[in-house]
Amino acid sequence: MEEGVSYIGYKFYLTNTGKIIMKLSKRNKKQTKKKIKKYAEELKKGEKDIKQISEKIKSWINHEKQGNTYKLRKNIIDMFNKRSGRKNAKEK
Repeated sequence: MEEGVSYIGYKFYLTNTGKIIMKLSKRNKKQTKKKIKKYAEELKKGEKDIKQISEKIKSWINHEKQGNTYKLRKNIIDMFNKRSGRKNAKEK
């Protein structure tokens, strides 16, 4: 199971010790980054307010917390903040 098994948007890996690692699939990572870029642009253009967008991002974060995605979630939030011009938003 070195290559892992894909299921519900995650890739599952079995380590040498028998531990199962659950990571977001590459396809889902790519789709998520695309959505985050879109949200940042909508915020910059004033098409949506921060409350609407933060609800979407919080929903995504809560879903992704199921897997081994801490660094990914942090990077996505940092990318959104950079693209939208926000500076102090943090993941909770």
